[in-house]
Amino acid sequence: NIAIGVSLPFNRPFNSTYSTKDQIKSNLINLLLTNVGERIMNPFFGSNLRKFIFEGLTNSNIDALRESVLNSIEILIG
Repeated sequence: NIAIGVSLPFNRPFNSTYSTKDQIKSNLINLLLTNVGERIMNPFFGSNLRKFIFEGLTNSNIDALRESVLNSIEILIG
């Protein structure tokens, strides 16, 4: 078995991922838990989900949340 990457959350010793599915999951968690501008040398990485934490669940907020996540993924893969 060859490790592809590191799984989240980080523990000591680091847990490696051995499947693409597990690594994609770790990468998405990392993207969603990082605010835009928080990553040094990669200012567009992140999703700004924290601004939605205390917002009410309205249709417009859900749409804005969905759009924010999809835009973050597009920037990452684009």
